[in-house]
Amino acid sequence: MCDFSPLVPKSNVNLVANAIWLGFELDFSTAIHLIAPQIENIVREQLKKHGAHTTNIDKNGIEHENGLSTLLDMQEAVAVFGQDKLFELKALFANSIGPNLRNEVAHGLLTDSAAYSASPVYAWWMLLRMVIHSIIVSSEESNEADN
Repeated sequence: MCDFSPLVPKSNVNLVANAIWLGFELDFSTAIHLIAPQIENIVREQLKKHGAHTTNIDKNGIEHENGLSTLLDMQEAVAVFGQDKLFELKALFANSIGPNLRNEVAHGLLTDSAAYSASPVYAWWMLLRMVIHSIIVSSEESNEADN
């Protein structure tokens, strides 16, 4: 499924597929450790495809990739993901009012209770839904192009 998704970068197909598989195995606490960084990478790659600049240059002239919060705050993000999906991504992964899964996972702050809560399950479902939706949309666009 990940091989056919235009959303999943070809360099990360196995990581995303493994994250999805872990969810089907009900191992959401392990899955979230793959899902959070892969969602960030998917967001970054989608923004780049739409012409956004996803890096910044520090005072020493070194280029760094922007983090998920910064990426989701870019004005291009609304055009790429739509208002509803953008809200969902921010609320789940990048906002301290929500579970802030990206920060919790990236900094080792995810507790046992949070790892077994509804938030990682929802994150897994979001990733699965995004992958499947991208395949459907791609197939529909391909069919329209053929007609």
